[in-house]
Amino acid sequence: MGTARDRPPLRFYIIGPRSKILMTMIVDALLSHPDGVANIANRARGVGASEAEIQEAVEVAYLFGGTPALVTAVNAFRTP
Repeated sequence: MGTARDRPPLRFYIIGPRSKILMTMIVDALLSHPDGVANIANRARGVGASEAEIQEAVEVAYLFGGTPALVTAVNAFRTP
């Protein structure tokens, strides 16, 4: 299997693609990228993420980034 350096990070190993997409959404919220949050949330829905999972990711962003991250993260619920 090799080391982590030998494996591409976005392939499925232990953490599945849906979880990685949700983590990416959290990072975008922490970095104040509202359009990125909206796009990534839609991508997460496309791979089967539920609204409850997306809501939990928004809550995690709020936990780590406070109100500024929450203001950005709610773009996950923006309609196209």
